[in-house]
Amino acid sequence: MVYKRGLYTLIGVGILALWIASSAAQDTNNAPAPEEAPPLACELTLEGLWALSSDACATGPIGFICNGGSAPQARPSGPVANSLAPVGALVETNVVDAVQTSPIITQVVGGGVMWFRWGDPHYLTGVIVGEVVMFDVTTDDLAPWTNIVVQTGMDRPDCPVTPHNTLVLESQPNLLSRVTVNGVPLQIAGALAVRTIGETTVFVALSGRNALTLQGLELPLWTGQQVIVSYPPGDFTQPLPSLTDVTPLDPLIIEHLPVGLLDQPVWLPQPGYASTEGIVNLRSEPSLQSAIIGQVPPGELLTVMGANTAGDWLHVSVGSGYSGWMFAELLNVNQLSVTANYEATPQPPQRFGELNAVARVRAPAGLNVRENPDVNFPAVNVLANGDQVNMIARSPYSPWVKVTDSSGNTLGWVAIVALDTRSNVGALPVDNSVPPPPAGSAPGPPTPVPGTFGNAFPDPNGPSF
Repeated sequence: MVYKRGLYTLIGVGILALWIASSAAQDTNNAPAPEEAPPLACELTLEGLWALSSDACATGPIGFICNGGSAPQARPSGPVANSLAPVGALVETNVVDAVQTSPIITQVVGGGVMWFRWGDPHYLTGVIVGEVVMFDVTTDDLAPWTNIVVQTGMDRPDCPVTPHNTLVLESQPNLLSRVTVNGVPLQIAGALAVRTIGETTVFVALSGRNALTLQGLELPLWTGQQVIVSYPPGDFTQPLPSLTDVTPLDPLIIEHLPVGLLDQPVWLPQPGYASTEGIVNLRSEPSLQSAIIGQVPPGELLTVMGANTAGDWLHVSVGSGYSGWMFAELLNVNQLSVTANYEATPQPPQRFGELNAVARVRAPAGLNVRENPDVNFPAVNVLANGDQVNMIARSPYSPWVKVTDSSGNTLGWVAIVALDTRSNVGALPVDNSVPPPPAGSAPGPPTPVPGTFGNAFPDPNGPSF
């Protein structure tokens, strides 16, 4: 049976429940219960699965579904469903009515990993991890997949670090995406995690500034917060008219989420958030003696990723994409509960797989490699047009990256505008050891999106926050 958009009824809800139940029964009847793998072995297995999936799908085209894991079920059945079976398979989003992915099982090195890329007018990417069912229930007067029903499977982990079955929705940089999920209109300018638990849907803000509409009321959902919406049994199309509060996120809901699968990897936030009262320095380490990355103006909302063990410094991210440390006493905190503690600044989340940091020179006359990230530093090398390099760090004050050759030998710094890359430049670690730009140098313009080699999402470096 082919499900038509706009014809989703309570009969369809029942069929959806039967589909989930039959799939679970097949898993139970046909596959022995997996034995728990040694933690180290299964962690390596998961990392291998994420890398394999990313290499196949991390830069897939807009308007297509890319399968990065085990063969999913799909509607309509037949050629469309069969086309999604191989890893790396691409099928146009608008020809699919429903998909169901399988749970992650490290014993068989498989499970659901899928990229679902909406095109015009949404420009949204959905990353499916584990067992997730998605139905398009959009009426015929709207673009396909404007209104969707999502249900995530029950957790059956065979590894302590297996992520929960989750759908993550992420907007493209500087764009606001709108989509209705389980009867809740969403405005996404960042990333949201979606899970169903029992008869509820949990929406968790992972990055950016998002909002949802319930009972005609728009609720802002800041990074570090969540909303739990209740439904009648067996029907995720109509939220119950019950009071819904915005609360700090529950860290267990997004535990072990592989953020490196996202087009723009994000820090997993702590519950709640902070804001600046006045101008506050953003520093490279939790110390007054550390380098100042920049100054943040009053009223800036901050994502909190962690704190030092003493709790007097917070590791934060600001809206422009910069991250660093702020003295906690200078900040307002909103229901903040920090459980991640460390003294050294951790590396930012990175993409999995080979696409993480590869770039190619596009400069017909050659590209100067400089000692440090500014045009006023001396040139130490020249790269030819078409040379391939690896990007290993980005500048704290200019749109430049540090590069190595294929053997890992450091070459120096180059302007990102002269590189084509499929990498998420904004996820590269910041090298705060570089000297400040020479006197008289002006900060560079925001990092542009590289050219035609791929769809990178660089860090928006700029002269100020």
